[in-house]
Amino acid sequence: MWWWAGLLLEPVILIRSLWTRMFKWYPIFYLYLLCVFVGSGVLYIGTSHNQHFYVQWYWPIQLVTLVIGYGVIVDVLQKSLHAYPGADRAARNVGFAIFLVVFLWIAALHAWGPHWPLSRFVTRLERDLRLVETLFLATTIVAVRYYGIELGRNLKGLAAGMCLYVGISLICLALFNFVGHRFDFTWQNLQSGAYTVAMGIWAYALWNYAPDPTVPPDDSAGGYSALADQTRARLTALGRHLGGKEQP
Repeated sequence: MWWWAGLLLEPVILIRSLWTRMFKWYPIFYLYLLCVFVGSGVLYIGTSHNQHFYVQWYWPIQLVTLVIGYGVIVDVLQKSLHAYPGADRAARNVGFAIFLVVFLWIAALHAWGPHWPLSRFVTRLERDLRLVETLFLATTIVAVRYYGIELGRNLKGLAAGMCLYVGISLICLALFNFVGHRFDFTWQNLQSGAYTVAMGIWAYALWNYAPDPTVPPDDSAGGYSALADQTRARLTALGRHLGGKEQP
């Protein structure tokens, strides 16, 4: 049920973005949604002709959508801080630097450590990236509340949907580490349900373009320069932590 609901909502959001030209404002998000929609369709059609098609192509498609989805999170953080140039540049640069650290570290484990199938590589990458995405979203919420940044309906909805989906995904991955494959069915339903609810939020929030209120940057003590320094320091520390040691 969740899968079919999602498959119906995705083209609605994508077609609406063409009508309203919203894809110009949030290109990474709509690219992510398009990849998920096309990937789901390919898996469904391929599996209906060959039962082994799903097993062969699920993880490569999951890897692509995972990487683009990470870009959406970084874009949300950057756009939330658009009135603070120092902070939004720090979010973008540190965000992609952390991605490279995490990706290359796990790729090195995959290449030179014990043989990992692609499924384990993607699952491990997803676990670490979900942790970073959670930090990004938490940083966005703290910065918006602390500095009184006003966000438009589009960005609020985009962030809210991502918070829901990333939060449920992180919880599912944590539970999977303890329960194992017995949790597969529940995991799939929880993630599918969270994603479908998130798409409902996105459909409502992104139905029409709603620009963010313009706020002049405050470069006084404690303003965007301080925020940029704090954001850079915290995210860099996380990158060192994820790339510096093997996690169980």
